Amino acid sequence: FSSTIIVVKLLSEKKDMQSLYGKLAVGIFLVQDIAAIIILILLAGTTGETNSIISGTTIVSDIALSLAKAFMIGLIVVSLSRFVFPKLVHSVLKNDELLLLFSLGWALGLATFFSSPLVGFNAAIGGFVAGLALANTGGHFQISGRIKPLRDFFIIIFFIVLGSQLAIGELSSSLVPAIVLSIFVLIGNPLIVTIILGFLGYKIRTSFMTGITVAQVSEFSLILMALGLAAGHVTENAVTVVTLVGITTIAISSYGILYSNKIYEKVIAHIANLLESRRKHIDE
Repeated sequence: FSSTIIVVKLLSEKKDMQSLYGKLAVGIFLVQDIAAIIILILLAGTTGETNSIISGTTIVSDIALSLAKAFMIGLIVVSLSRFVFPKLVHSVLKNDELLLLFSLGWALGLATFFSSPLVGFNAAIGGFVAGLALANTGGHFQISGRIKPLRDFFIIIFFIVLGSQLAIGELSSSLVPAIVLSIFVLIGNPLIVTIILGFLGYKIRTSFMTGITVAQVSEFSLILMALGLAAGHVTENAVTVVTLVGITTIAISSYGILYSNKIYEKVIAHIANLLESRRKHIDE
């Protein structure tokens, strides 16, 4: 998974959110996030202290219960975002402070509800669903503008937490696989996306600019690894490797995204004419 929060921040700073490649990138990230949410919901039915002794039938029933709860809650949230939220947000749009408080209260409240013993999901699922509900209202541009400073602040907190999760004792054995995987994420991920978009008919520039946005590991990947460690599915060494890959790829890919135009002009533009077909491109 690629990091939605990091890339959206960088694309916003470049004012490329409404560009074709920006829309393609955000579309890819949303599909990845939905996939991550589904996996987190499935994991909610397989975690627990008695995992090693419970039967397969119990695990299946727990997963089915998790999916049923997710469906019911999703139905309620969709109904709220369609029939209640537009009117509610419209009534608080005139007051910036009230709009900010309402948005934060809804997001944090839903995240807390999802992570409560009653539901048993990860808080990230609640935050994601809350964001989707707010995005469907008429005031999402105003909300986005108001929460931007908070978003930047919490990105800093995210990196601090990321660093604190490193197991120092495992660094020596984790270094080589972390370097290999980082190279794959930094080069392999963009190459795969660029080739796929090329086959779909996009120009080399659009394909390259979209591909370079996926060259990092996301916060959802770290959440999944942490849950896997808690459930006994993965080792602490594996979590350290993914954390190192996350820190490395987010740091390097951020510069790649910021300077993607210059990279394209100096490296890719010279061979673009040779690689592009003469047929009409989907960009047009």
